[in-house]
Amino acid sequence: FGLKAIDDPAPEQGLFDRSDNVSFASKGVPAPTYSTGFDAFDDEINKYYHQPSDEADSLDYDYLLKFYQGYVLSGRL
Repeated sequence: FGLKAIDDPAPEQGLFDRSDNVSFASKGVPAPTYSTGFDAFDDEINKYYHQPSDEADSLDYDYLLKFYQGYVLSGRL
């Protein structure tokens, strides 16, 4: 799919520690975090994140299809 696994690019932001899956990881259950490609919550993302200005027409649906196909397949490993 052309996607890659990487370490947390911004551990100082605590994105994993604030995720829903951290409670699984704390019990030893594998709990990877998936991101659609941004490295950090920067000003550009914050401008739209959970805001009325966050419109669906700005999404790259071809990329999202590839991302979610990879997501589903990784769950089968």
